[in-house]
Amino acid sequence: MKRFQSIQIMRGIAASMVVLYHFGYSNSNFLAAFPTFGSLFRYGDLGVWMFFVISGFIIPYAMHSANYGMNEAWPFLLRRLVRLEPAYIVSLLLAFALAYTAARTPGYRGPPAPSLRDYLLQFVYLAPWFDVPWLDDVAWTLAIEFQFYLVMLLAAPLLLSRLAWPKVLLFAAIVATSLVFDDKRALFHYLPCFALGFTVFLFQAGRIRLVDFLVLGVLFVLVIAFETAIPAAVAAGMSALLILAPLDRPVPALSFLGTISYSLYLIHTLIGNRIVNLGMRASSPWLQLGGFVAAIVASLTAAIALWYFVERPSHLRARMIKSAPSTAGLARGAQS
Repeated sequence: MKRFQSIQIMRGIAASMVVLYHFGYSNSNFLAAFPTFGSLFRYGDLGVWMFFVISGFIIPYAMHSANYGMNEAWPFLLRRLVRLEPAYIVSLLLAFALAYTAARTPGYRGPPAPSLRDYLLQFVYLAPWFDVPWLDDVAWTLAIEFQFYLVMLLAAPLLLSRLAWPKVLLFAAIVATSLVFDDKRALFHYLPCFALGFTVFLFQAGRIRLVDFLVLGVLFVLVIAFETAIPAAVAAGMSALLILAPLDRPVPALSFLGTISYSLYLIHTLIGNRIVNLGMRASSPWLQLGGFVAAIVASLTAAIALWYFVERPSHLRARMIKSAPSTAGLARGAQS
């Protein structure tokens, strides 16, 4: 697969936006003390929509590069699981250890430690369906991504078809289901965002014309604006255009953040928010701001360790999973 530098850079930007949002804006203690500074990161959660658009592009691109067919469904899903799940499992172990330890700390007034049932539900992305809170605040997006992978096993043949009508059918289904089903625990609400990535892939692969790309892009942006909010629609639309940015070399800091973005995304709330809250106990505003900076440094350090020791080896193991032999290949083998 070609390595898109624009996507690496976008991942770095999106992960940074989410980190600053959680530390500076959604952390009520920090926002109360620094309302003006914290408000600068008000829209940082839009980095999530950037990730969804990126997935909408990169997954069909990977399937297209692998000549995806239904016989490839299981190897493809297995590669995604081997690639992504180990780091998530480690983050869950850390989340459980922190929650369990905190619940037994004298003077603790937060929620009780999760039960074994509640903990196990996190692994299979079913926690919200049983009214169980996520141990890691960002895990809800991983649940949406996991649903997306499952849907793509069946939707990919329509999207990758050389014919026009399968794609028309798929896009019509995306718009219809997103308008009918508004449960935010399910993929349907977010499908137009992934579909923006689809349109970029189809245009980049020469499967649709520029006018089709623009029409579909505007359609999905309008649907996102109608169903969610205008800022989310703007972020998704800009992300779709940024994928096509003609970048052929990395941008050092952002590309590095893009490399560790998944690990940083997984671990930053578990470590960083606790450091921010600890810093807010200081009486000096400078020490409180120092806690904010320390949270970023600690999150980056932990993310690098998680990437190097868990995520990077997982990528290598995923590459070793072979594709299933195609029907055509089996036929040629039988004739030889």
